[in-house]
Amino acid sequence: MKKSKTILPAIMLVLIGLPGLTQDIPKSTMERFNSQRIAFFTEKLRLTPKEAQVFWPVYNEYQSQKNNIIEQRRKLIRNLVQNQRTLSDSEIEKLGDEYIASLVMETELLQTYHSRFKEVLPIRKVMRIYTTENQFKNYLLRQIQQSQPRKKPGINPNP
Repeated sequence: MKKSKTILPAIMLVLIGLPGLTQDIPKSTMERFNSQRIAFFTEKLRLTPKEAQVFWPVYNEYQSQKNNIIEQRRKLIRNLVQNQRTLSDSEIEKLGDEYIASLVMETELLQTYHSRFKEVLPIRKVMRIYTTENQFKNYLLRQIQQSQPRKKPGINPNP
């Protein structure tokens, strides 16, 4: 049981950081991650049941679209890193332009959903969404750090 508690936070970080890998995660792990995320956000945003009912579909839609944009950007970067020696300057320029365009798309998506969030939540709760996202990522990172064995100073396992 303890092993699954240490693996779950690492998987959750992967889910947030690497959206393209989510199809490889067991459904039960995804459900536990989503339950934890919902509980965390619901508490931090102080969502009423009625607010939660209208907020979560909008937020999940936003996250899905954002993850798609991030995954496309990661593919661009992967392509650049793997092929940088063989790409022409014009191909690298195109990848750079596509990278910047993906950042613009993500910003436009946030602008769109900021308006949608304001339709379903009071502005104070809307603004808490953005800080709560960062708090949740930090929460997951702390869980991962706590699940890792601590290294003793001065001992190098790989001499």
